[in-house]
Amino acid sequence: MPPSSASLAKDLANPNFNGGISTTDYVAAANEAFVRGDIATMRDNLAAAVHLSPGDAGLWIALGHAELNIGDLEAALDAYSTAAHLRPELITAQTSRALVLQLLGRPADQSASQWAPKWRPASRAR
Repeated sequence: MPPSSASLAKDLANPNFNGGISTTDYVAAANEAFVRGDIATMRDNLAAAVHLSPGDAGLWIALGHAELNIGDLEAALDAYSTAAHLRPELITAQTSRALVLQLLGRPADQSASQWAPKWRPASRAR
């Protein structure tokens, strides 16, 4: 079972953290948190999953959705940009990124040349 949000945040600050828990377990815990309406815990578990599988664009998109729901638009943009960088063909990454840029009042930043993800999985901890 994944750890609590507080201990997870501390663990994710450690660049050598692997938690002994699989990406699948963190995604399952994120889904359970979503069902309970606990978006912060969902985000924390998705951040842990991304930490373990940073090349998985789908996890970055899910993390972006959690960040967007929490209201952290810059973190959502970071996650969507990373997903778009990893898999440019994913329309969800592109459209989600465009939505966040609109919400941030930066629609001119939507060109593909602006996709400069800040890929720092260890720093995703809250």
